[in-house]
Amino acid sequence: MSPAVYGPDTDLRKTLLENYLTWVDTAEGPEEERQREGYATPEQCKKNVLSEIDKEIRLFRQYGRKRALIESERTKLEVLRHSIPQSARLDRLLRYEASLERSFDRALIQLERMQRLRRGQPVPPRIDVNISG
Repeated sequence: MSPAVYGPDTDLRKTLLENYLTWVDTAEGPEEERQREGYATPEQCKKNVLSEIDKEIRLFRQYGRKRALIESERTKLEVLRHSIPQSARLDRLLRYEASLERSFDRALIQLERMQRLRRGQPVPPRIDVNISG
């Protein structure tokens, strides 16, 4: 029996089979002993076993739902993880982005200069500052 299903606080030696065998022994015991000790009747033993089985079924269904939710979350995380590029590819993308930004800046400056010329406005001298580190 897995602690993942039964939890850490449950006595794992007490299984459904052991409960069943206990109720069978009780049901098959002598009538005098059952009455003297206050044991359950065979019909009550049957109901108790069916109740134990129902509890076990509910436990496994609940476990299945939790497991499905965990697997769903794990799948979502895997999809997200695969959408993030590896470091070498990410570095290349960052270099491409910086290059594109510089190109856009140059194009914007050139457009502004051309619009000033077309309007007859004074065009300031081009200032080119390169910082290399």
